[in-house]
Amino acid sequence: MAEFDFNQLIRKHKDAGEFSIIVRPGITANFYSTEPIHSLAPVLAKAIEATLAFIPQGTLKAHLAKNGFYKPLSPSLIQKFLKTLKDFPKAMVAWTMDWSEALDGDVGTHAIFFQGSMLANKNLQEETNILRLEFPPDVLETVGTDKVIAFLEQIASFFPFQTAHAGYAFKRSRMDPTVTAKEILKMLPRYSGFDPSYANIRYYMRNHTFTPQWITLLDEEMTKKAGGLEKIRAALPKAEVRKSGKAVLIRAAERPPIGDMNRKAKDIGLLPDVARLLAPTRIERDEFDQDADVFDAAKWLARFDKLKSLDWKNA
Repeated sequence: MAEFDFNQLIRKHKDAGEFSIIVRPGITANFYSTEPIHSLAPVLAKAIEATLAFIPQGTLKAHLAKNGFYKPLSPSLIQKFLKTLKDFPKAMVAWTMDWSEALDGDVGTHAIFFQGSMLANKNLQEETNILRLEFPPDVLETVGTDKVIAFLEQIASFFPFQTAHAGYAFKRSRMDPTVTAKEILKMLPRYSGFDPSYANIRYYMRNHTFTPQWITLLDEEMTKKAGGLEKIRAALPKAEVRKSGKAVLIRAAERPPIGDMNRKAKDIGLLPDVARLLAPTRIERDEFDQDADVFDAAKWLARFDKLKSLDWKNA
């Protein structure tokens, strides 16, 4: 496959005479958890520490402050946040964090994002908490594919997730959410292997899977909902399907699919087979950031259902 220029997917927005990066392509891993914040917080601290050890030292330079603006993230401030998470105050009922490589609200090459609560709202029966880890698109080349997968499995080994998925994604700005959403939704139908980094999907993810990606992880309960390990293996004989601790890991292709529909999406690997397998547990949504008449989320979620799977070796 010809080398892909990921820079063409960067989107900028001009505000007050200055341009900022509001969309940046990369590889992300999303973990959805049904654990409430008080029990999850110490484990989140462990996941943060593991991620900081995995990426180059000093990579993350800014954090989203309470006033809605990004401020410098110093080593001492990191330790302060970690201390709070490890001994999470009983009076606190939620935690949101966005640590980025970029300053001033630009979308960076790397980020750690988390949004979570007590999961006690009776009007949000399907709510989960979300941890998203963000990396540049060339992380497999700079770090190594095996090491990246091993890192994801490391996080999955102790972070209590229900479902998780990793692959290419449109990483988004939190400073210009409306403009950012419009830009992502313009590109999403073409690049079928990309995730929209839509954090609000966490409100509907309990007992559901999202969209199949390069890597899908299922906990024991979701594995049962998918029919069990042997059924998964039988449905995906050409995919990499194996136990990862108590979870099941599904690798739909050798490399993360881009899935450029304008070029016949020749690198989608076995994503259609994974989509059909997980269709019974797939989330049902008519819209994401915008009304269904602007972007048909249900159609997008089902985009692989009628496609033919291709070669797992998609490099």
